Amino acid sequence: MDEELRRCYEKKELVSLYADIENTDKFLTGYINYTDDSGVIINHITPYGTYDGYVYLSVDDIYRLETHSIYIQKIKKLMSQNYRKKHKELKIDNEQSLFMNYLMFAKKNHMLISWQIGEESYAMNTGFIEEIKNEVIKISKITEFGEIDGETFIKLDCINSCQCDTLDEQILMQLLK
Repeated sequence: MDEELRRCYEKKELVSLYADIENTDKFLTGYINYTDDSGVIINHITPYGTYDGYVYLSVDDIYRLETHSIYIQKIKKLMSQNYRKKHKELKIDNEQSLFMNYLMFAKKNHMLISWQIGEESYAMNTGFIEEIKNEVIKISKITEFGEIDGETFIKLDCINSCQCDTLDEQILMQLLK
């Protein structure tokens, strides 16, 4: 899969990635912003062809990759009409892991981030990254109603997946104002 991910990254192909073996109908569509041996950052696109933030996935979780499908052709058509907000190119520091680059990007751009610990998809939490030190991330938590809900500290290696600036986080940003 690493070779295919790199090929799609280099050719800037729109892809669909499947990473939830328990729910084979669930997938992410977008462009690969960056990939390495451990992870991939997707410039996520909604089913309506609009910007939907960034998603980090572990390469080990990806079991299927699609290109040039009818669904992808549909998304390309919708993007040509609806894609207004553009994804930024991440500046990668090769001295750090891709995951750490992703987290630093979200912190620098003051993006809300949602993360999952374990395999349960309903266990997403959201907040702003305040600090990353000694393999622990300090996050200012935000409730589903856009209210500040204290701080939490999480060991980085416990985070299963995360996303930032997707539609869900954008809605919370509006509630915070």
